[in-house]
Amino acid sequence: MRRALVVLATVMCVALSALPVQAQMWRDHRVCQLNHSGYSIRQVKALIRCASARFPVQGGPSKALAVAYCESRYYPHATLGIYHGVFALSDEEFNRVWAQRRPLWHRWGVRDNIWDGQANVLLGVHKAHTSGSWSSWSCG
Repeated sequence: MRRALVVLATVMCVALSALPVQAQMWRDHRVCQLNHSGYSIRQVKALIRCASARFPVQGGPSKALAVAYCESRYYPHATLGIYHGVFALSDEEFNRVWAQRRPLWHRWGVRDNIWDGQANVLLGVHKAHTSGSWSSWSCG
């Protein structure tokens, strides 16, 4: 019995190490973490780079940074009509993207709050990743 458990554990370790990086990222529970007490421009830019590495987007991190700068100047509390945050998401867009990956966001400690810089960046980049472009943004 003990030998069977050792063999099973070894097989599982080998199988998990062979997973592609993108599959492994879903198990990572400390992704793109920042201090929630406030965000500096430097922190927001680092978060955008991290999110772009987790969710590859058209144009890479430099395009994501350019869109965020144009939409909000990296300010998590920016507002333009119905659009809020770093990536200028509407409440409807934020809630839709949140619902798509709710277990992942919870596991990563992301807050369900459009005004939270980490949440807005991760969900904005994820939206661009799943759509394959920045065409939803006026600055895209």
